[in-house]
Amino acid sequence: MGFVKTVKILYGYLRPYRRRVALGVLCLLGVDALSILPPLVLKEFIDHAGRVFSRSLSGGYWAAFLPFLLLGLAYALIACGQGAFRYAWRVYLIKSSHRAAERIRDDYFSKLQRLPPSFYDRHPIGDLMALATNDVEAVRFALGPGLLVFADAVFLFLVLPPAMLALSPRLTLVSLAPMALVPFVIGWAEKLVHRRFERVQAQFSKLTAFAQEDIEGIRIVKAFVREWTQLERFGALGKDFVRLNVKLARAQSIFEPVFILSVGAGLAALLFFAGSDVIGGRVPLGTFVAFTRYLDQLVWPMMAFGLAVTYYQRGKGSLKRIVEVLSEKEDDAPAARQPARAPIFDETAPLLEIRGLTFAYGHDEPVLKNVNLRIASGEWVALVGPVGSGKSTIVKLLSGLYPAPRGTVFWKGVDVSDLTLKARRQELAVVPQETLLFSDSLGANVMLGLNSGAGEDQDRFFSAALSRAALISGEREWKFEMPIGEKGSNLSGGERARVTLARAFVREAPLLVLDDALSNIDASTEGRILDRFEDNENSLLMITNRFARLSLFDRVYVLKAGEIAQAGSAAELSRVPGLYRQLLELQLLEDELAH
Repeated sequence: MGFVKTVKILYGYLRPYRRRVALGVLCLLGVDALSILPPLVLKEFIDHAGRVFSRSLSGGYWAAFLPFLLLGLAYALIACGQGAFRYAWRVYLIKSSHRAAERIRDDYFSKLQRLPPSFYDRHPIGDLMALATNDVEAVRFALGPGLLVFADAVFLFLVLPPAMLALSPRLTLVSLAPMALVPFVIGWAEKLVHRRFERVQAQFSKLTAFAQEDIEGIRIVKAFVREWTQLERFGALGKDFVRLNVKLARAQSIFEPVFILSVGAGLAALLFFAGSDVIGGRVPLGTFVAFTRYLDQLVWPMMAFGLAVTYYQRGKGSLKRIVEVLSEKEDDAPAARQPARAPIFDETAPLLEIRGLTFAYGHDEPVLKNVNLRIASGEWVALVGPVGSGKSTIVKLLSGLYPAPRGTVFWKGVDVSDLTLKARRQELAVVPQETLLFSDSLGANVMLGLNSGAGEDQDRFFSAALSRAALISGEREWKFEMPIGEKGSNLSGGERARVTLARAFVREAPLLVLDDALSNIDASTEGRILDRFEDNENSLLMITNRFARLSLFDRVYVLKAGEIAQAGSAAELSRVPGLYRQLLELQLLEDELAH
């Protein structure tokens, strides 16, 4: 990412606070402008002291003492002014950088909400967390301290050499000559810092991704007694992270020694060429002392410029990683967000129809091949088949998590490619295999599934959903404000499954899709749930490995290696040889062995 594009993006985030930034920069310039005066005050102080000690001053005690008093007062006022300006620029500039970082995090999080699952298949969660924390902070440093030290260095470079020239052009050239090589060193070190910081950030992402996965799967790690193995792997990643940071620190440490060496060389040159002039009286001692003070002050702008380069390169590398995420294609194509005209549904067509669906993840082999499936309004349809036969992929395509090929999936006769994702998802409620509950109240978890605000009917929606999910108050107090632990840690597997069912029931969508959602629920509770759903006129598509209640369904589709191997009612399929009867007999045998 080039310099112009980087600055343009950074300015876009600072733009709402440009007045505060401008005030901060002005206050910073005030500090720098005042920094010119102390060496001049000191020069006058020394020159006046020389006149006093040489007894060349007439006028008595007050003529000798009053200038010292006034110069001391001026020095104190300059220091107070610098302190006030420093406080102001810190308030304006640093606060603006924090607000800009907040906007970046908001944009980043908002983007993550709109990205498709295929994006998360390619990016570990730990990597995304690192972007939201470490990388955003690096960008903030570029916007705040980076801008600050850069403006400080530029302004001081603009004002200090002219002030030195005003005192003595000859001494200025002598003292600044050793600094001619500094820009070349900065240019070389800048590229080195950029490359090494990108490696550090990449390693940090690996480290956080590993830690996140290990903590999330800590039960598996403990069950297989793999704690020490994980510690060794984490230690290896940590050592690589330290090694890369040390290499980065070496690159960053180039700046300060070079700057101090160049200023020291300038001071040595000044002593060598001007020392005899001071002794001979050709250069006033006050001028010489002012020069040395100005040279001391030049150390900071050069160091500040090195810091600015470091902050910029770190911010640039982090911004590049963040922009890559912000530039990702979202899960709703622009054409689908605002269709040219509202779709006209055919009420006589099936509620859902799949025609010749073939689908593959990326460039892999197709996981679905020529799938045909139909669900009429009010029908119950089941999908069964071995593990890996493509059942869950169908659910992902129906809910828009992955784009279905045009002309293969229809809702009431309309191609789903012509519907917005919002419109599609309002028509169905999906309960996935994995039960995910948020660390919030029971009510917040259940009402999350509501298509729109429930308003005054919230309690009615909530109670009805719990009843249909067989969450009976006799087991425990299922109240709206009941706290739910992270991922439902304070609930059993069956209770977590029923809460996610309640979240789907509260939507009252025309089609309910259960992706093996009843596998953690005992048979009697499953029967109660299905019985209560039967009172509803909505359609049901259920993926299941339980065959006991398939007689309730109008039609059963059997998938094998991504293809529809059989279709018909449960009774019909059980009478003919085929995969369905094999799976049924296998389950009956397992049930006998279990009892």
